[in-house]
Amino acid sequence: MFFKKEHLHLYLLALILLLGTFFRFYNTPLRYSLMGDTGRDILMAKEAFRQRQLPLTSSFSSLGPFTFGPWYYYILILSHFFIPSVWAPWIAVGFISVSLIIIMYKIGVVLENKWFGLILAGLTAFSPSQISTGTATVQHSLVGPLTALSLYLFLKILLQKPKPSWGIFLGIAIGLAINMHYQSASFLILPLFFLLKKKKRINLATTLLGVFFTALPLLFFELNNHWFNTRNIIRFFLVDQYRLWTPNRWLTYGFKFWPQFWSEVTGLPFVLSFLSIAAFAILFTIQTLRRKNPIVWLLIAVHFCILVVMVRYWRGEKFFGYLQFFHPYIFLFMGYLIRRIFNLQIRFAHFLSIGLLVAVFGFGILNGKKFLKSTFSTVETIKKYNELTENYPGEKFSVYHCHNSNEAMALTLYLDVQQDYDEKRRKIGIEGNCPVVEKQSLSKKPIVKKFPPAGLKIMDLQEATTGALLKAGWQLMSPKVVYNDVARWWFKLQP
Repeated sequence: MFFKKEHLHLYLLALILLLGTFFRFYNTPLRYSLMGDTGRDILMAKEAFRQRQLPLTSSFSSLGPFTFGPWYYYILILSHFFIPSVWAPWIAVGFISVSLIIIMYKIGVVLENKWFGLILAGLTAFSPSQISTGTATVQHSLVGPLTALSLYLFLKILLQKPKPSWGIFLGIAIGLAINMHYQSASFLILPLFFLLKKKKRINLATTLLGVFFTALPLLFFELNNHWFNTRNIIRFFLVDQYRLWTPNRWLTYGFKFWPQFWSEVTGLPFVLSFLSIAAFAILFTIQTLRRKNPIVWLLIAVHFCILVVMVRYWRGEKFFGYLQFFHPYIFLFMGYLIRRIFNLQIRFAHFLSIGLLVAVFGFGILNGKKFLKSTFSTVETIKKYNELTENYPGEKFSVYHCHNSNEAMALTLYLDVQQDYDEKRRKIGIEGNCPVVEKQSLSKKPIVKKFPPAGLKIMDLQEATTGALLKAGWQLMSPKVVYNDVARWWFKLQP
């Protein structure tokens, strides 16, 4: 017989994975962004792949003159080796997002059993925030899977008996998360819990060894650039952070920020999110006082509380997208609530638990649907590309811009994806405020119509010399230019 009852959980896991994959890849590549940080990073990665070069740093932080580690770029670059598609970087990020479903399932199995793992997998698969993150090719999108992997490896080492070398994998996971975003450094607290068990203390040393391995590229950069990042990070904590201000009132943080964040991740309405947090806190406290919570749950709660306090006193913007490291905990606590309500010896407990689970799945899908729509800027970029290829069939293009780098970057990236970009071929420009160059030789009629809301036109600049364009303020947008700006800025500035 094909269907076996003992394999039911595997069938359900496969269904959850299938649905989670569908939500992350449906309507792609129209859901992929081509602008901003995404356009910059993928253009850099494509050029690095062509040149077979690995950068030593990543993008600059918005908080100050210091950069993140380069491992995000390594993932984008290496994706071209393993995924036979022009959309390889986006696809790689999508599959990493899907992997979070599997990791949360494994966390559930290690903590309790396969059914708890299925609950966590379902919460992750239908999370609106994770559905959005699955197509967001930006650095902090990988923080959620990496911190979840760190938590899983920590639990496996703590609760089971793997070799001490497993600590190296834990350190690599934590180190990669820190490379993606420095707020993930708070996960260095986890291996400190190994000190509580004598037989596990060796894992602290092996974990630090793994972290050190991921820090090597950035360390090499620091040694060759007078500790540029280290100096500026220290300056930020000692001086610059006090120039920032965000609302930090505990009441606002606890009763507004957290229900909104919980709602963003689970999809539940604000009121239900608030009630879920309150119900979890009450139930967890009661279970702890009755000594029904295993010690490992208390360690998880302690680490979560430390993170909550650290973020509360963080003086920068508490942007939900940067707080991906909280996602595994929110899924865990939501799953804990559903599971414990089901086990309560009260009337209708089973119905209440199943109803809450269905509500989370339902609201998650309902709120996640808005992230399945095409990205407006990508659709408009494709229209511009189609207009270009219709007017100049069989030609390749180079792109110039005049203070419109975002639109130029999107078009350059799409041309590069379609293998129609060439710096030495027909020059086109995103019209801006620069003066007209060699007016007598320029096409007075734009070849692309005006697209709302940007109101930008593409101009045929082929008859203008490159020198005249640069003198008038036009700037070349190309993969090489982006690569040099992002990966080799320190060659020129020598910080």
